Amino acid sequence: MRTATVYNFLIEANIMASLAILLMIPIRKFLRPRLGSRALCFAWLLVAVRLLCPVALPNPWISEIKSPYNFDPTAIRPIAGQVKVRLEDAVDDVWMRAYDPQGGMESIRNDPWLRGLHEIRSGFPDGRSAHFFMGIYLAGVTGVTGWFAVANLLYRRRLKKRRVEPLSGELLETYQALCAEKGVRPLPVYYADPLNSACLAGLIRPWIALPLAADREQAEQMLRHEICHQKARDPFWTLVSLVCCAVHWFNPLVWIAAAMARTDRELRCDGSVTRGMDETGRKRYAETLICAVSRHPAPGMPMLATGMSMTGRKMKTRVKSILQSGRRIPALAIAFCLTAAVLLAGAFATAEMPYPRSAIPNVGTADALTAARSAANAVKTEAEAIAIAKEAWKLPALGADAEGAEWRAEIDPGDRTDPPVYRVTAALPDGNELICSVRVDGSGVCVFENAAVLALRDGMDAPQALVKYDPYRRELKDFVYAFAEQAEPGITARFTEWVDYGNETDGANTFALFEAWYEDPGPDSKTIVVQIQPEVRIVDYYDGVG
Repeated sequence: MRTATVYNFLIEANIMASLAILLMIPIRKFLRPRLGSRALCFAWLLVAVRLLCPVALPNPWISEIKSPYNFDPTAIRPIAGQVKVRLEDAVDDVWMRAYDPQGGMESIRNDPWLRGLHEIRSGFPDGRSAHFFMGIYLAGVTGVTGWFAVANLLYRRRLKKRRVEPLSGELLETYQALCAEKGVRPLPVYYADPLNSACLAGLIRPWIALPLAADREQAEQMLRHEICHQKARDPFWTLVSLVCCAVHWFNPLVWIAAAMARTDRELRCDGSVTRGMDETGRKRYAETLICAVSRHPAPGMPMLATGMSMTGRKMKTRVKSILQSGRRIPALAIAFCLTAAVLLAGAFATAEMPYPRSAIPNVGTADALTAARSAANAVKTEAEAIAIAKEAWKLPALGADAEGAEWRAEIDPGDRTDPPVYRVTAALPDGNELICSVRVDGSGVCVFENAAVLALRDGMDAPQALVKYDPYRRELKDFVYAFAEQAEPGITARFTEWVDYGNETDGANTFALFEAWYEDPGPDSKTIVVQIQPEVRIVDYYDGVG
């Protein structure tokens, strides 16, 4: 997997999810009584989906933010491309402030900070910096995952050692009746000591730990609470939170969101337990929570366990929510969930919209081009060069009207190649000229260059017939790849780089220059270059770098 694929996912997921997390903070604070904790838990689920799903949906407007300074447009999508360019600019800015021109390279070698900055700065174009940052990211993922795994293993072992005896007698019958009422499968229940509050532990073989010191009423309330966790599959959602933290360990907002989501799951269970209770029942349940707060802490966030007790501000929030339960507005909760789902779909719309493929010149449709390519011969006469030029200008992608033109051809006076390059001119009735060069190289590929290309190479003025061009870059890759596949099937699978040089203007003419590089099985690299003009599309396909 290319590092660009990972960066696209991480950057897009973190930007979109971070915006959602920041929005959730005031929503939880001001709208919880009206929305209810179930709606908030659903919203946290959507945030987790955005953090973990590497999906990019097409967006017709996303290309508006595409950076023209990102020279890897085929791999880096617009959002990640903007971040990449901004990061490069920031590193350059720091470099310019720290670098002492008078010290030269010697100052870089003597200063570890400058040396490291220089390595990062020089490593952007060739990908070394990307691999360096990817190594740091993977090390962070490994470290956080290992911490979670060890913490859960030690907690589970410690909790098992505190087991005293299984639940039995009348309380066991009550527990089984509660499970039947909620429609869940009874889990093993054990008394444990010391233990401040009941907890549902484990993911594969879950069980419930019940404090040995709890009285009959407290034990029943604790069991009701843990049954709600079991029915909602909260150990699994805790695992999802931990995976989000491990994958996005560098984002503090993700850790904050995991903690807030854990609190909201507890509040949802509190609401399920106290639903239908009178004020006295709510007070007794709140007293049970308060009594559970002791010097033995509840399971922390990294644990695959649900703890009934919490400390500090979180416990205060829970008690306040139980005693002052506001009137939930179902219509508002439904509208909130639907809006959140729509926004989630929009948060995945980070890829450019597929566009219709432009007309591709089929090198096999023109008789003269077909003959030149299949024979793999040199263009030996002026007549052959004119015949090829006539057929080329008729191609749909070129579409030039050469009717009534006067044709002439000559060997390019500046050419020293073998076979030679013929320059063909068509004098049009309106006074303009279609100028091109024609040759067939050793591999049988017909190379056809128009006057704009020759002007760039020879320093001459391009004809005014080729003006008023607004380049459509989105068509270029498809065009060049299709042309290359016709010229040499399978060649695009060996492409290693796609370079956009932007637009160049010489007077009245604009040229959009692009190159696609690939490595031939032999020692020589090959290049495909396309120059786009208002009326023609020209592909120059050649060996080497000349």
